Amino acid sequence: MKKLFIAIFALTFILAGCASVDLENKEQSEAAKIFKQPDPDKAGIYVYRPSTIAGDGMRLDVYLDGDCLGATGPNVFLYKEVPANIYHTVASESVVSPNELKVYISGGKNYFFRQTPTVEGLISGIYTAKLAEVTESVGKKAISKMDQGKTGKCYSDFHLSTLFD
Repeated sequence: MKKLFIAIFALTFILAGCASVDLENKEQSEAAKIFKQPDPDKAGIYVYRPSTIAGDGMRLDVYLDGDCLGATGPNVFLYKEVPANIYHTVASESVVSPNELKVYISGGKNYFFRQTPTVEGLISGIYTAKLAEVTESVGKKAISKMDQGKTGKCYSDFHLSTLFD
């Protein structure tokens, strides 16, 4: 009976929770949603997280080239302009394993990555977040309804992927 109670409590928290993160001001968020084309030697990186049934209670840190880009909650996006014509690594916090994409970023373009939280075994509450590059039209449509998370504000003291370097 005790195990059933714990399982129900954990499932309720995972499914019903809502993670909050610090947000940029409204003006900055709206400016990022203009999707301005970067200069030829720069590129824009957008990482967004839609609301999902499993995972809305989790706050997930995102890293760009090993540095904190910011944290996502449901319906939150992050944006950063980066040097172009080189490889960049976008990584998502995960309890189980590192989730990262190494992508060659060309100049004068915006790139869009969707972060999707998943729970491995609802009772155990072990979570991960998958990253996928999406098309510009898909990314713009999703982000247009979201708020921008605070750049450089991560919440985890420990990033598990450092164990795999």
